Amino acid sequence: VLFFSLDYRDESKNEFRKLLQSIDSLCISGNEAVIGKFILLSQFVDGYFAEDYFNSADQLCRRESKVFCKVFKSIDVAKKQRLIAHGINCKK
Repeated sequence: VLFFSLDYRDESKNEFRKLLQSIDSLCISGNEAVIGKFILLSQFVDGYFAEDYFNSADQLCRRESKVFCKVFKSIDVAKKQRLIAHGINCKK
């Protein structure tokens, strides 16, 4: 809740966007630790942010499939159910 509330406050909107860009860059670079945290974030996203999150997760899964799937498979199924429900899954 605290993480997403940063986007609602005018004084922290820019920093929130920069943080999201940093997370995206680290995921794209194949940083397994950040990808793991990004996958776990799926349990908590809601509202308008959820739509952007699931689109980003789908793109990441397609772009960095080898690393994404390696990390994805190591995470407990219960913690990635929302991703699976959105069609984001590693079937390899």
